[in-house]
Amino acid sequence: METGVPAHTLENWRAQAMATDARRRGWTPQKMLRLVGDAMRIPDETARNAFLENNNVDPLEFMLWGKAAMEGLRAFGRVTRGESKATRFRIRALERDLRKKDKTMASAAALFLDGYGED
Repeated sequence: METGVPAHTLENWRAQAMATDARRRGWTPQKMLRLVGDAMRIPDETARNAFLENNNVDPLEFMLWGKAAMEGLRAFGRVTRGESKATRFRIRALERDLRKKDKTMASAAALFLDGYGED
């Protein structure tokens, strides 16, 4: 508050620093996701914290990894009605263009072959 830096900015900086530290310690996104899945299967919080401690993962770091995984999964496959309609429209336009190009190429090939063999 004294410096005027918003709390969310500080949280972002901390998350970035923790992610950088995790990469330096050899944590890949695949390993992080595997650990989050394994830890979430442990129903007892004390046992889960012991599991995290055995894997040298801070509980806050685990929480950030889990949150990032959930955000990524939520975004996967989320298509709004407008995006879906726009995608269908774009596909139809591309198919129409492809048909026009196919007809043009066939006409050009026919013209070329009609004149082939003449002096």
